[in-house]
Amino acid sequence: MAELQRKNKPKIVVIGAASTSFSGLLADLAANPDLNGAELALVDIDAPNLEIMTALGQRMVKEWGTDTTVTGTTDRREVLNDADYIITTIAVGGVTTWRQDDEIPAKHGFGGCSVDTVGPGGLFRGLRLIPPLLEMCRDIEELCPEAWVINYSNPMTAICRAMKKAPSV
Repeated sequence: MAELQRKNKPKIVVIGAASTSFSGLLADLAANPDLNGAELALVDIDAPNLEIMTALGQRMVKEWGTDTTVTGTTDRREVLNDADYIITTIAVGGVTTWRQDDEIPAKHGFGGCSVDTVGPGGLFRGLRLIPPLLEMCRDIEELCPEAWVINYSNPMTAICRAMKKAPSV
């Protein structure tokens, strides 16, 4: 956490923050005493769910008495300026595609316990997620090139490899 001490109020942008599966990460960020006073900007293209998660984050910081601010937007470029940390936690295609990542390979004899990470299902998922993540990296290069990017999306290895090779972030 020493890096967070470089300025009084770090700005953390979470891209893909509208999923309810993100609520645990949101709670961790909102409750962490080392992040008290941080600016937490939630970003997602799903405006209705983003509104819910933003309200949840605001309620958490209010209930826990922290000075963290929580905002939400559907336009990542609006909040990337001067960001210190970007956490990517996107999913493309929703539950339908996740099910296909499991069912289609299984029909051809490829079963697995982690179809969003390895095997044909992981490949399908990577092919869906890498292009939008690289677009995000280009925005980060332009708007906050010194920010740390933390990927929270699967398939983690393929995504991190692509993010490391293509852009300069």
